Parts: sequence; structure tokens; C-alpha cells
Amino acid sequence: MAAPNTNQEAGLLNETEKFEALFQYASMGILVANSKSEIILANNFLLNLFGYNTADELIGKKIETLIPSRYHSNHHKHTSNYQKQPERRPMGIGKDLFALRKDGTEFPVEISLSHYASTDGNFAIAFVSDITRRKKIEQDVIDQKEELAAINLKIEELNDDLEKKVDLRTKQLQDTLTELEASKEELTKALSKEKN
Repeated sequence: MAAPNTNQEAGLLNETEKFEALFQYASMGILVANSKSEIILANNFLLNLFGYNTADELIGKKIETLIPSRYHSNHHKHTSNYQKQPERRPMGIGKDLFALRKDGTEFPVEISLSHYASTDGNFAIAFVSDITRRKKIEQDVIDQKEELAAINLKIEELNDDLEKKVDLRTKQLQDTLTELEASKEELTKALSKEKN
């Protein structure tokens, strides 16, 4: 019986350790699903992101477990289409995507999809990022723009009001000056008559 090649076993273990390190310590959620849309792998970051304690809570469940129910019917169609023509791509381009935590709360996400095939079947890989902070910043910018637009509108209204008041005061002053000129002419005529 031949002795095991310890160098080869060590190399294999190192590859496994490398995969584990990349998968489990990535700073984004990683999920692997089979062709039935069942979760077969989930890294620690994803578990934490979705509020799960162990991968066992998700393994074997449908991907829809992590999606708000209002999106389930559309997600089935998208999943079916993706399985027919899998490709590396961001998911939901131009749309807001939301995920569902274990406690039922929703949060905005960005998802990139990839796939691979092996002798065990076809698999989809989803890279999930929580974009709550970015969405908050975007909303703050929108709110500030709306607030600035409201302030600008108020300034325009105040300017219009001020212009009307200036026009009114100018007309009143012109009328007063015209009356003074007329009075001056009358006084001048009256003084001329007195002198003569």
C-alpha cells in the first residue's frame, strides 16, 4: 500500500482554505443557487446582511426567501429567463432592488449575477451589496434639491413682490413730483401776479 502524498494533500487543503478565505471573508454577500433556485451556499457576510446566524437557516430554501413577496412572480420569470441564457451582468439595471431580512425588514440592494456549470449542474452566483447608505445620500441630495427649488421659488416671489412695490413707490414719487411741479408753477404764477 502506497503512502499518501502529503504534498499533494497539503496543496489540496491549501486550495480549499483559499476558497474558504475568499468566500467566507469577502466584504460582500455571496450566494450560490442551483437550477431549482435553491440556495446551496451563503457566505458569512450575506448571513449577517440578512440577519441569519448560520448557513443552515438558508441552505435548501428558495432564493425568494430573501426577496419581498411582491416581487416573487416577476422573479420566477427572470430566474427562468436567466437559466435559459445565463450571463455575467448586474441585476435590475435601472430599477430599485430590495431584499428581505429574516426579521421581515426590507433594504435596498445591488446585485451582480454570474454562473458556472459543473458535472453537478448549473449554478447561479449572486454578489449582493447593501446600498442603504448610498440610497440615503441620494435621497438627501433629492430632498436638498427640492428644498433649494422651493427656496428659489420663494426668492423669485419675493423679488416679484419687491419689484411691484418698487414700481408702485416709483409711480407714487413721480405723481408726487408731478403734483409738486404743478404746485410750483401755480405758486410761481401767483407770485408773478402779486408782483405785477
